[in-house]
Amino acid sequence: MTDELLQYLPTSMLPAGTALATEGEPHGVLTGLLFGMISIRAGESELARLDQPGWLGEIGFADAGPATATLLCVTDCHVVQIDRDGFNELVATHPHMADTLISQVASTLSERLVEATKGTVESLGAGRFTLRSAHAKRPMLRRALARLMGAQ
Repeated sequence: MTDELLQYLPTSMLPAGTALATEGEPHGVLTGLLFGMISIRAGESELARLDQPGWLGEIGFADAGPATATLLCVTDCHVVQIDRDGFNELVATHPHMADTLISQVASTLSERLVEATKGTVESLGAGRFTLRSAHAKRPMLRRALARLMGAQ
């Protein structure tokens, strides 16, 4: 997240124990962690913890579907959040910042896709596999995400 982008997004402090999203429930909010720790859970299992700045909720934000995981503040968290209405307003008033946001979210999705693909390939026992094409397609991911969110 760039300092310039943060000037255009609302920030808030959330206490430990706050649920940012609940698995299976409607959730179209993109959340950026500025500091704190968030647990990413599926059912009763903790999948990961995020304690570095990064984006969460990008799948539900992109497809307007239900949350694919529960996001829970483990510590007090400083976050930015934007829903579709806020994003549409950002597109209308500051299109260059909307493009920056889309680029950052596309990079997050791309990195997570690459990691998931590596894990799948490793679990299948494939010895040599290259993911260069995934990295080369980032501009395509950005365009696809922009189309999903209605920003051309």
